Amino acid sequence: MTTLLKPGQGRVAPETGASKTGGDMQVVVNASSPNGEEEDLVDIYMRTVPWTKQTTLSTQQAIKSVWKRLVIVRGVEHTKESLKNFWTTLGVVSALLLSVTYSTVTSPLASDDPSKSSAVTFVRAVGGISLVLSLVIIVTTVIYLIEIDNCTTNRDLEDFIRSNGSLFDILTGFFSASVGLLMAQALATMYVTFNPTEFWITIGFTGFFAVVTAVFAAVLAGHNRFRMWARYDSPLAIERRVVERLVEERQKRAKAAEETFKNS
Repeated sequence: MTTLLKPGQGRVAPETGASKTGGDMQVVVNASSPNGEEEDLVDIYMRTVPWTKQTTLSTQQAIKSVWKRLVIVRGVEHTKESLKNFWTTLGVVSALLLSVTYSTVTSPLASDDPSKSSAVTFVRAVGGISLVLSLVIIVTTVIYLIEIDNCTTNRDLEDFIRSNGSLFDILTGFFSASVGLLMAQALATMYVTFNPTEFWITIGFTGFFAVVTAVFAAVLAGHNRFRMWARYDSPLAIERRVVERLVEERQKRAKAAEETFKNS
C-alpha cells in the first residue's frame, strides 16, 4: 500500500510481520501533487523559494564543479562524451582567437601621439597575454582529449573526471579571460586609432551589449544551477534518496525472508 503525503513528509513505515514474509509493504512517498501524481522537485522549489534565496543557492552551486555532478548523475560515459565535445569546441574557438591576436602581436600597433603611448603599450601587452592563454587552452584540451581515452575502465574514468573537475572549470576561466583580453585590446586599439567621438560611441554600444550578455548568461546559468540544487542537493532530494535506499534495502530483506520462508 502506498500513501501520498505533502512535500517534506516522506518516510518509510516500520517493518511488519507481513513485510518480513514478502507481504504488502507500506511506503510513504513525499512531494505529491493534488491530483495524486508525484510533483517535480523543481516545481516545488520554484513555487516556494523566493528569487533572492534562489539566487543565493544558484551562486553556491556555481562554485562547484558541474562535471563532478554530471559523472554521478549521468554516468561516466555520457560525461566523457560531453567533456570531449566541450574541449573540442574550446580548442577550435581558441584557435580562432589565436589567429586574431597573432597578427596584432607580429605587427604591433604604433602611434606618433606621445599621449597615447601608454595605450599602445597596453595593446601590445594584452595581445601577448591573450595569445599565450589561447595557446595554453589549445595544448591543454589536446592533452585532455588524448588522456581521457587512455582511461580503460569506468573506475578510471570516474577518478579522472573527479580529480580534474576543478581544472576543467579553470580552463573555462582561461578561455573567458582570453576573450575579455581580446575585447580590451580591441577597445584600446580604437582609442588609439579613432577620434574621441567615434571611440565613445563604440564604448557606449560595447558596454550596453556587454551588460545585456552578462545578465543573460547569469540568468540562464543561475536558473540551471538552481534546478540542479533542487534535484540533487535540496532537503526533499536528499529525503527522496534516503527513502529510495531504505525501500530498496527493505525489498531485499523481504525477498530474502520470502525465499527463506519458502525453503523452510
